Amino acid sequence: MGLKIISVKGHEISVGLLIFFLLSAIYSGVEQKNGYQDKQNQQEISSLSQKNFPPHFLNSHNSFTDQQNCFKLGELDDNYGNPYDVFVEKDICYCINKQLSLQIFNVLIFNISNPFQPEFLIELKFENTTDIYVSEKYAFLCDNYRGLVILDVQYPLNPSIISETAIIGTAAKIFISNNLAFVGTDYHGLLIFDVSEPSNPQKIAEFFYGQSISSIFVTNNFAFIGTVLGYLEVIDCSHPTNLTRVGEVTINKTPTDLFVSNDQIFLCDPSGLKIYNATDHSNISKISQVNNADGFNSISISNNLCFLTVTAQGLKVFNVSDSANPTLLSEFHDGGQSMGLFLSGEQIIIADGVDGLEILDISDLTNIQKLANVPIGGSAKSVAIANEVAFVADELDGVEIIDIHNPTNPRKVSYYNPLGMMATELNIQEELLFVMADGINILDISNPYTPILLSKYSVVGRFQVLGDYLYVVGTHSLNIIDISDPLNPTACATYSTEYSTGEIFVKGNLVYVPVLQGFQIIDVSNPQKPNMICHFNYTGNPQAMFVKNNKAFIADRYSGLVIFDVHDPANPQEISRLPSEDYFYTITVQNELALVGSFFGGLRIIDVSTPTSPKEIGYYYDRGIVYDLDFHDHYTFIADAFDGLEILGSSIFPTIYPTLTTQGFSSSFGGVIFPSLVIMIAIILVRKKHEY
Repeated sequence: MGLKIISVKGHEISVGLLIFFLLSAIYSGVEQKNGYQDKQNQQEISSLSQKNFPPHFLNSHNSFTDQQNCFKLGELDDNYGNPYDVFVEKDICYCINKQLSLQIFNVLIFNISNPFQPEFLIELKFENTTDIYVSEKYAFLCDNYRGLVILDVQYPLNPSIISETAIIGTAAKIFISNNLAFVGTDYHGLLIFDVSEPSNPQKIAEFFYGQSISSIFVTNNFAFIGTVLGYLEVIDCSHPTNLTRVGEVTINKTPTDLFVSNDQIFLCDPSGLKIYNATDHSNISKISQVNNADGFNSISISNNLCFLTVTAQGLKVFNVSDSANPTLLSEFHDGGQSMGLFLSGEQIIIADGVDGLEILDISDLTNIQKLANVPIGGSAKSVAIANEVAFVADELDGVEIIDIHNPTNPRKVSYYNPLGMMATELNIQEELLFVMADGINILDISNPYTPILLSKYSVVGRFQVLGDYLYVVGTHSLNIIDISDPLNPTACATYSTEYSTGEIFVKGNLVYVPVLQGFQIIDVSNPQKPNMICHFNYTGNPQAMFVKNNKAFIADRYSGLVIFDVHDPANPQEISRLPSEDYFYTITVQNELALVGSFFGGLRIIDVSTPTSPKEIGYYYDRGIVYDLDFHDHYTFIADAFDGLEILGSSIFPTIYPTLTTQGFSSSFGGVIFPSLVIMIAIILVRKKHEY
């Protein structure tokens, strides 16, 4: 009968080989799963942030998810950002986190009744929370977009929105006293709300219109206000509807925090600590000053002790019983970045920008002890898939290595983070992982659980790997690097470009570079002498490009999806646009679907079978921020700034068969021993940004 040849997605293979492949793959999968379980038991990294993830809290009724023809299969979320400030009320800790590269904030809630084992409860994903104050069962949030938000947090695992009050300007600081909310804004001064009825806050006064507020403290019917312009203002608010300024002090620097105790004002700013006598509010006088070149971020006072945080110096404790002569009693620093603090009995909780949430025992100031440390994670920036393993570049945690055999339950099994590397982008080629982290790091991932650094090349920018060459585009140049010997990468050429705005794409001998209001096409057939073929201008701001079938698909920040005919690279022609206001940021094209990641619209699925008339046919949005995406075996993998690694499925996704490798073929099946074989079968190769 002979061997019958059939076609699978345009590739010809024999039935015999196909059957052999299927049987071997089935058994190999079973064997590898068992082997993986043993490896998992030895290598799995457990962390608090991976346990018992609750659904994200996003609005007053339930978890916000907007989707069509797309659904979430799994998620591994330890990317909450970097702790920025903290507030504690009745053993519940509220931690504000900031994404490093974005002015975006969220709130994490922890149960710290057992300070040795803080329990993560839930994330409040408001995206732009800048300050929080908790009183009894209510949490009062300043949010850049929503204004004053009041939550019922009586049940911390299930908080609910009581009210949202829009305000003029950007809410920055908040303090609650006697059913009054003092809200400091940018450029619109101080606003005062009556919150005696939390479901219906009423604005009753405003003050200092035109100024920006940096800090607030209220006590005994007096509000002490620090302004960005460098003033300390004192307001009599005994009659909240008729505020009166009774005192003012010129600070010359922006107060970062302040605390009032026993008629004394303790104010920290970029130069250090200043202590003022406020017995007479109309005649405030400086008592003393503690200079610190790095300034102080946050302050709390208790029993003549002053607790201060310094970004690069940790916690400092001063004795201020003699306020004219404050003396340093103790300090604690473990190498992180100490930002906000909150004093709770004999414990102090610190929001550390590197180490996460820290709980310190201060019962013995001569020997401050760390009770617990909760690593909170950074922000996922890039993702690539190889051999059922997801590699995620994190701007704080380096490279996270995640097993995705079961896409509904991804598990972190290892990581690579020497010296706290800030990873922003990665690519995979065969058994090499290329990571942008203060230069290009080339890693051997033949064993994906234990990457080995082969070499590092000093260059920074967006990059792609193809064949023996690495193409890196910085702000104004294309660098071509020969990586045929990954132990010794060498420069081939540097070519000037316009200001690059996003993710490049390499196809054949052409490099496509998005630039301001257009793109450039560079011929690299001779890597030593790259040559510009075209510089095409159009109205837009391209962030990423993908080229397939002589069509260039562009994810544009302002214009949505823009499609060009590039069969003649010297003369691109615009074919169509699909407008969007969602800030398209990254793109890949699979079969006849464009998968576009956006900052404000999640994943968009666009039918481009007719390039002149693209049509959105699906989407998935849970208020995350899609930095990067990769497609593998019918699933879309997303690097989400908020949610870490997300795995999405859809009935409309194409099926891309995984790479056939020699690994796992030396196995027994039905009593028969199959020797290791090297079989070249042209089944579709799943690699980041390759064409299908």
